[in-house]
Amino acid sequence: MNSNQAIQIREILLILIIGMAVFLASCTSTGVSLDKTKTQALTVFEEYSKAIADAEKSTDKDEFDKLFLNKAVITLTGEKIQSLSQFRVGKEGDIYVCDYERKMVTKYDSSGKNKGSIGEIGNQPGSYIFPTDVFEVGTSSIAIPDFQTHRVNIFSRDGSFSSSFIYTPQRFSAQRLIYNEVNDSYYLFGNRWQTNEKGETTGADLIHKYSPTGEYLASYQQFPEEAKSLDLYNYDFPATDIYKGNIYTILPFDYTVYRLTEKDEFSVFLKGNKDGFTAPSVKLDASKTAPADTYKFVQSWRLKWTPIAGLAVLGDDLFVQYQTFNPLRYTIDKWSISTRQLKDTIKTNYLLLNRGLDNNFYFLKNLENKEQPNYEIIRAEIK
Repeated sequence: MNSNQAIQIREILLILIIGMAVFLASCTSTGVSLDKTKTQALTVFEEYSKAIADAEKSTDKDEFDKLFLNKAVITLTGEKIQSLSQFRVGKEGDIYVCDYERKMVTKYDSSGKNKGSIGEIGNQPGSYIFPTDVFEVGTSSIAIPDFQTHRVNIFSRDGSFSSSFIYTPQRFSAQRLIYNEVNDSYYLFGNRWQTNEKGETTGADLIHKYSPTGEYLASYQQFPEEAKSLDLYNYDFPATDIYKGNIYTILPFDYTVYRLTEKDEFSVFLKGNKDGFTAPSVKLDASKTAPADTYKFVQSWRLKWTPIAGLAVLGDDLFVQYQTFNPLRYTIDKWSISTRQLKDTIKTNYLLLNRGLDNNFYFLKNLENKEQPNYEIIRAEIK
């Protein structure tokens, strides 16, 4: 598979995986292989549907209230969201939703009222073809990275275009963006494609630092060697958070939390729960699958393990969420940052979207993220 094919596959998987990553199955008890017949693939889908139904029937066992206090339930109004793909909250409570299906970024106020879209579809500065994230910059700006045009657009908070920069020299496509106000830098997350002596695509660094004007400064976090044998290059988008200038990241296939300090010191911060987490053991090779079958193919693969779904940090607490269907959909581990010890574990049906810059935690109350009549968001704080 050459680099162009790999990039095309990555774009397909961004829609089918990133948009649905937090909602596809992860039942470790199944033994379904990736080359099953269509009839068997339907069985996999039925198993996923059964897992969802079992989780819904078990809401009385939800342990969410053990760790979090539900402060409010927000219903997002206005334009119909096709996929709640990325969710961010600013310092004053403004909500930003990146919808990979519609390829749009929409702003809501803190009560969920639609305030309109930011930017438009196109390949010129101030527009985008495939926006993958949105992040508040300081008190007056919003940054939106484009996966396809390799551009970061900067808008004012009212949606007016301000400036942009191109990040193509590093040959990667941005899946996430964080702005660090402590050192006034942008951090883009995306695998930088390289080709080895055999002509095979290999992964390089995953985190890339840029100045406020878009000057490339450095790269960090090598693609894990142990993930190369499973060809996980198309499945390396991280869960991220930033707190007091420290950036924390975790990859979906490896319960290892990394930390990048404001002084650019990168290291493994902690190794996670080996008892509750199951890593993938079978290679995902969507290049051999027709695009129409990619959804079932990826879903079948995810039924074999427990993908990391979320990460959030506040004070001395670090939270990692992964999908287990046991029978509730997710498991959340609570860690101490100072001691790096596991403090608590709960089961819940609520997806950890992220910690907002207002220091509240946001969870999706819906069990699905696609084409819901209403999207209900829980605003919570740590008990």
